[in-house]
Amino acid sequence: ISKNTVIHGHTTGKSDGIPKQSFRSLYDYRNKDHFIKNPIIRYSTLYGEYTFKICAVFLSSTMPNDDNGYFFNYIYPDMSDSNMAAGYIEQVKQRALYETGVSLEPTDKVITLSTCIYDYGKNIDTRFVVVGRLLHEGETEEIDASLVKDNPDYRRPQVWYNSKGKTNPYKNTAKWQPSPN
Repeated sequence: ISKNTVIHGHTTGKSDGIPKQSFRSLYDYRNKDHFIKNPIIRYSTLYGEYTFKICAVFLSSTMPNDDNGYFFNYIYPDMSDSNMAAGYIEQVKQRALYETGVSLEPTDKVITLSTCIYDYGKNIDTRFVVVGRLLHEGETEEIDASLVKDNPDYRRPQVWYNSKGKTNPYKNTAKWQPSPN
């Protein structure tokens, strides 16, 4: 598996009567109680079976003009340890809807599940994202539920702050961009 295995899915179940694979159930991860009961992602390929522990759930706009000219490139496939350390992990933490108590280190491999969502309105292209990191050697699948806490000030796109008449506390933070390996 790669450093950042990205899987996109639709939120609709059918198109023109043809069943599609749907990621609508990812929305359940908005609720931290759902995460507590379901903290694991299992991923099977021809080459192996992998277990990931969910470390973050967040929303991200896909258009730079919705967020001060910035697009968080969480789908960058060629992630390196230095890219993770240089800002990816911090961007994920800023956006997390709640703390999971699951660590994310620069050397971790992650799986990124992404689907569309319209929390900020039909005109704002937004993704709902669930990130899991590969289970560490010797680590159990259990999580410490006492560490799961709401993040009341998670980072939202600038357009959200504008619509609410609020100041964006992240407006002047560094804009991480992945660098080629």
